[in-house]
Amino acid sequence: MSEHTPTPWSLRPRTWDDWGWIRGADGELACIARRHDLKDDDKHRIDKTDPYQANAAFIVEAVNSYDALKHDIERHIRIASEAVTERDRLREQVEHYERGRKNTQIEMDEREAEVERLSNQLVRCETALKIVSSEDAGFLGQTARAALVPALSDDLIKGE
Repeated sequence: MSEHTPTPWSLRPRTWDDWGWIRGADGELACIARRHDLKDDDKHRIDKTDPYQANAAFIVEAVNSYDALKHDIERHIRIASEAVTERDRLREQVEHYERGRKNTQIEMDEREAEVERLSNQLVRCETALKIVSSEDAGFLGQTARAALVPALSDDLIKGE
């Protein structure tokens, strides 16, 4: 593809340029604008106005804005890309913490169940010890006490 006329472009920079003439930075004719104006050419000559002025000015402004616009678009794309990368990083971090929180909750639930189990075991042990050591437990003979203490010990060892 060939290169375009060098910028900046200008509208009728030379005194002898005709209506709608647009020249490049090198002074060469880049293009000629046509009009959207329905006014008679003779009227423009009398008024010393360019019937192609509006379109020519629009073309010049568009061409001369191209590099800055392209630069701005590239900058916005870069900023958007960085924002997407940061968003993805933050999402991953949140998911990591959520997984950690779930794991911590599971561990806490397991610990709570273990505490509950040990508390129940402790209550059973204390109750059994009261029975075994109670002077009111006359109905329990020495044999019954002797059988209860080893069973209690087995409960403690087994963790029941």
